[in-house]
Amino acid sequence: MLARDLYALLSAQESTAGLRAAVAPAMPEYRSGLAELGRSCPVFVASDGSLLVVAASHLEILCTAFLNGEIGEIELSYIATALDLASDFQFVSKEVEECAFFLSTPEADGPPLPEIVSA
Repeated sequence: MLARDLYALLSAQESTAGLRAAVAPAMPEYRSGLAELGRSCPVFVASDGSLLVVAASHLEILCTAFLNGEIGEIELSYIATALDLASDFQFVSKEVEECAFFLSTPEADGPPLPEIVSA
């Protein structure tokens, strides 16, 4: 998946239903990486040299998709990790970057709870 395609899905105001389908091909290997302690989890987001600015509104859309059941905790973690690692993405502020990082590392304290994500 191209970084700009993921960005377009997070910029869409009408629906986030496409998020799960967009990351579905990468999920088996990502899940496998999460299951093995100490193994890295691959994130497949290709760069095309775009500069894509991630704002709080993008994370809000991501969190809303999770809270609405349109994506699960694994997809939430995968997408947030992609935002954190892909070179095309730049965060509008340090706070937004920290929020994305928090969403990308659920295995430290277990899966993200809906109460925490809604906050």
